[in-house]
Amino acid sequence: SQTSPTVINGRLVLPVLASKKNMIKGIQLDTSSTGTTVYLEPFEAVDFNNVLSEFESKEREEIRKILIDLTNEVRELAPSLENAFETIEQFDVILAKARFGKKYKGIFPEISEKGSNLIIKEGFHPFLIPDLNDLREEVFGEKPKKGARALSLELSLDKIKTLVLSGPNGGGKSVALKTVGLLALMNQSAIPLPLKEGSLFPVFKSIVGIIGDPQSISEDSSTFTARMKHLADELKNVEEPFLVILDELNSGTDPTEGSVLVKEVINYLHKKRGFLLLSTHDETLKVFALSQKKMANAAFGFSEKENKPTYLLQMGVIGNSRALNMAEMAGIPKEIIESARKELPEEGKKLLTLLSDFEKKLEEIEEAKKRILKKESELENLLKEKENQSKSLAEEKNKILRNLPSLMTKWRE
Repeated sequence: SQTSPTVINGRLVLPVLASKKNMIKGIQLDTSSTGTTVYLEPFEAVDFNNVLSEFESKEREEIRKILIDLTNEVRELAPSLENAFETIEQFDVILAKARFGKKYKGIFPEISEKGSNLIIKEGFHPFLIPDLNDLREEVFGEKPKKGARALSLELSLDKIKTLVLSGPNGGGKSVALKTVGLLALMNQSAIPLPLKEGSLFPVFKSIVGIIGDPQSISEDSSTFTARMKHLADELKNVEEPFLVILDELNSGTDPTEGSVLVKEVINYLHKKRGFLLLSTHDETLKVFALSQKKMANAAFGFSEKENKPTYLLQMGVIGNSRALNMAEMAGIPKEIIESARKELPEEGKKLLTLLSDFEKKLEEIEEAKKRILKKESELENLLKEKENQSKSLAEEKNKILRNLPSLMTKWRE
């Protein structure tokens, strides 16, 4: 048999080969998984194990008493500990916000005291900030995002308070709306914002966003019905000043009725004190914005040369949805696209041509603007170089004039 004792169920036992268990008189407490070893408690050890069990029982009882006493003492300090925990939690949140903001060099924008101005200068959606590429890859396993374009926007209750966004499908409308909403929420949550100095934000009492597809099978609710329920709840509770964001609210229903309904929703909110941003492909809503005071259109551009969206927001512009172009980019067979173009009504073709020509002109203007800025930069550098040369010549002249008397003395000698 083996000589080293072991413990089974709190009792000292001897592991013995099953073939030799009759050599030791005792109680068998267990068997190994292979059955080759049995664990015997020798009769001589029974009294000792009983005493040991009694001491272990007393030890457990003492531990229980100590824990009860400690718990009673801690219970008296519970309110202080809860306050301490809440304070630590608040500091932890503040530190997390600070670290997050530092990661992308975020700032706190100025606050519009009267709540009448909203200015975003080169703002980014948090998921599109280039400086967070490594963090997104670590947390979500996403690939680095490249070429994200910053959003610049300026609204005022005294000038433009309602903005109708249009432009190509996949051109940036929904992202722009989400960017504005998230920046407003981050600002009121004391999270540094990914934008430039000179930005200005009101403190909104209500921030409402109806974006995406809220369809619910379990609630027997279509996309349009779910949006209307959401909108109805929000309109009852919206407080001024507010920020309301509506993403293609009239999609998923009859175009004529949907257009009239959204127009009246715009009118209802436009009369109140707040900002309204909405995206649409509805031409009647784009035209409606042209005829209203303090209401304007804005559109994301489309590059005819590269046949893709530019993601650049142009104020005062009506955008083309480019459904056929985007379908072609998505891989729809060319013959389907060509047949669809032929089926367009003449008025629709004229409008698309007009908008396309307008976008070409905008693209040309943007390229010309870039060339002018480049020339300005070159001229500034040339001017600085000339100023440095003039400064050097002036210093050399002064040096000569300072040394002239001593040179004249030497010449006379």
